[in-house]
Amino acid sequence: MSWFNKEISLMPRSNDFPFQVQLIYYCNDWVVAQSRSVIPPDQIEFSFRLGSTADICCDEINGKPLNVKFPHLLIKRPGDIIQNAGTSPRDTVSFHYHASTMPLLEALGMLPENSCKEFEFTSNIENLIRSYQLNFYNLYSPGCPEKLDWICFQLIREVLFQTAKPLPGNDEAIIIKNIALWMEQHCCEDISIETLARRCNMSRSAFYRAWQRHMGVAPLQYIMQMRLQTAEKMLLETPYPAAQIAQHANFCSATEFYSKFKARYGSSPVQYRKNHQPGISKPTP
Repeated sequence: MSWFNKEISLMPRSNDFPFQVQLIYYCNDWVVAQSRSVIPPDQIEFSFRLGSTADICCDEINGKPLNVKFPHLLIKRPGDIIQNAGTSPRDTVSFHYHASTMPLLEALGMLPENSCKEFEFTSNIENLIRSYQLNFYNLYSPGCPEKLDWICFQLIREVLFQTAKPLPGNDEAIIIKNIALWMEQHCCEDISIETLARRCNMSRSAFYRAWQRHMGVAPLQYIMQMRLQTAEKMLLETPYPAAQIAQHANFCSATEFYSKFKARYGSSPVQYRKNHQPGISKPTP
């Protein structure tokens, strides 16, 4: 459970980009207490609710319940009254602009009439969110506020211009394809079925059945395939020893790595590298 909140409106910028972020915020696995808040008259907030243990977000905006699935984007306009409901942990990133940016955002099609939009995770959105969070700890480095301004603008654009939801009946397939894409990016991390199910807003058993229907291989087997592909790529493109690659790809041990790699590729990692990249150089100390 973690959170970060920082006012950056006074940080100097080296350019005149019109969409300069005023405040940045994120929380991971944070329990949202029931509370009421009012958006200041000089601010507009873009809140990306990425996931929760709850199936539906029941917050109210100006007295009207949202009743939307995660993930979704909630645009909080000046004077909006937000009533947080429930106590389920959430993952959220959000940022504020000055209200003076609203006419330009509207002209660009980035301030829709509907304040809430569900969206699907894509690799672009994942990468932007990761960059957004990483830059929190470099705020005083030259160029970082400008970088955050651009990341936030891109994130809004990616979500708002995402294509319409698929026809009924295809939703499950899209969800599984998107989580498979996420798994490719995070395959070298510790991932549990519970984590995957939560990202899909499903129970563990429902996720497992949906995955099997569309992928034909168990989720953990798929993760292992991705780790082996990562290891193969590192063997061919980097000079690092096999034991170090095994550690990077999150294998339990070098023995497990050697065994599974040989079962898939027909030779040991060392022999595979010799056969495909005989002239690879050693790492520079």
